[in-house]
Amino acid sequence: MTVEQYTTMGHIHKFGSCSSTQLFTEFGVNKSTITSIINRLVERQLVERNNDPNDRRTIDLSLTDDGKDLFLRLD
Repeated sequence: MTVEQYTTMGHIHKFGSCSSTQLFTEFGVNKSTITSIINRLVERQLVERNNDPNDRRTIDLSLTDDGKDLFLRLD
């Protein structure tokens, strides 16, 4: 796990869920950078994408159970 992946998971864990827009704004990086990090975490089944029931344009990111377990062990 990279520092960037760990930091991203930490932010998601702190807030319960968030959008990629919140992440790239918080970290001050390009949206493509955050998308790449998120894609790797999704592939590893540590983060999942969820449609926002109130706004179909928004996708919320949350940690999976495996993601929570791994983050808490590393923290």
